[in-house]
Amino acid sequence: MRDDIDFELAFISDLKAAVADALGRRSLLDFADPSAGAHTGFLSAWVAAVAADATAALRPKYGRLYGYEAATPANAEMVAFDLFEHR
Repeated sequence: MRDDIDFELAFISDLKAAVADALGRRSLLDFADPSAGAHTGFLSAWVAAVAADATAALRPKYGRLYGYEAATPANAEMVAFDLFEHR
C-alpha cells in the first residue's frame, strides 16, 4: 500500500516538473492573437500545447499505465493553469 502512495506522489512530482519545463519552453505570446477579441481562445491553445508537451515528456516512464493517455493531458492542463496563475 505504501508503495502505491509513493508511486502516486512521484508521478505528481514528475507531472509538476514536466509542466513547469513545458511552461518555460512555450511562451504564451507565441499563441497570442490580438484579432481573437479575447484571451480565452489562445490561452486554451497554449495550455493544451503545454499539456501535450508534458504528457509526451512523461510517456517513456508512465505511458504504459492504464488510462495514461486519457487522463494525463487533462491533469497536465490543470497543473499548468495552477502554475501559471500562482507563479
